[in-house]
Amino acid sequence: MQQDRHRLQLRVPPHLQEWIAGQAARNFRSVNQEVVARLEREREQDAQATRPETGGQSAAGQASRA
Repeated sequence: MQQDRHRLQLRVPPHLQEWIAGQAARNFRSVNQEVVARLEREREQDAQATRPETGGQSAAGQASRA
């Protein structure tokens, strides 16, 4: 069963469109799949950086307190 999807229209400069298209080809994905994969990865990294065991601070924020 296909998950619900929402359409997102996005305007990007030509150099970013060319770059993401190249990355998608390199990873054997469509441009849409590449964007979704990168957003998911960024979301996971963001979640890890703000988990309670870090006190809500990123590793960089913790290092500056040391």
